[in-house]
Amino acid sequence: MQELSTKYAPQLATLKAIDPATLAALSANPQDTAAATKAVGEIATAQHVDAATAVGKLQAVAAVPKADLTFLQTYGPQVAGAAATTRGQWQNWWWVCVGGEIVFIPLIFVMAGRWSPRRAREDAAAHQKQVEEELALLKS
Repeated sequence: MQELSTKYAPQLATLKAIDPATLAALSANPQDTAAATKAVGEIATAQHVDAATAVGKLQAVAAVPKADLTFLQTYGPQVAGAAATTRGQWQNWWWVCVGGEIVFIPLIFVMAGRWSPRRAREDAAAHQKQVEEELALLKS
């Protein structure tokens, strides 16, 4: 979807400038001169270009493969709506992460365990020695 939107960005902008009724008339009959003239006028007005440029833009839309154009017209509004709806959701998640950091950082200082590998090995060795002594006492 993103690839098609980028590839046909000028054509999509041209399609947005055309009234849906005019676009439907052109889709039904590409030879409809009244609909084509109206579409050229709508493009010229919306994009502030002259009629010759508007005709070129309309011809560029006609050159887009039908399957791509249908796909973009079908799913384009849904994707644009989803992008607009989710625009600020990353900010919400960012604040959740900041809150997690605020909770986690003070807890670092009260967490059990050794932070130094050398001290952890020493503690493990001392524990193992104590276990062996206890087992020796139980056996005797």
